[in-house]
Amino acid sequence: MTTEATTRAKLTRLPPPEERCDPACKGWFIDQEKLVPVRCDECWHGIADPLDDEDAAALPEARAEAERTVKQVHDGEHGTAYEFYEGVCPLCREAIYGKEHPMSKFTDKQLIDTAKRLYHEEGSIEIDDAAEVSTPGDTDAGKGERGVYVQAWVWVAFEDVKP
Repeated sequence: MTTEATTRAKLTRLPPPEERCDPACKGWFIDQEKLVPVRCDECWHGIADPLDDEDAAALPEARAEAERTVKQVHDGEHGTAYEFYEGVCPLCREAIYGKEHPMSKFTDKQLIDTAKRLYHEEGSIEIDDAAEVSTPGDTDAGKGERGVYVQAWVWVAFEDVKP
């Protein structure tokens, strides 16, 4: 398992700034397609036990820069109307994490299909194909829960409303 300390030790083997691909290169950068920290292959070429992408992601400053980049891309493409969970809006999730949900090995579609199979009742509890899939907050995680929330529509009849 990669730790910040191991990564920092590897960074000490990075060539001096004047020998890097660019003097400002940190040995890692934010991949503009996946929006995650990755190793700079050019700077690490020929160095034994080089930094890898997992190492780069272990650095708090790399994660912070990735989050800032995600928000910049997000704000440019979607505006600022979406709520973020751990720096990710629903519209950006797939671009950042691929097709799998960030907290599991399952895709949003698999999670939505499972929610439909277990809970969907036409006219009573309905789940859309594009339902929001949300990772539980700290209170749920503290209970040892393993799962996600899937958005659903619940029918409320006017005659059931109490004043």
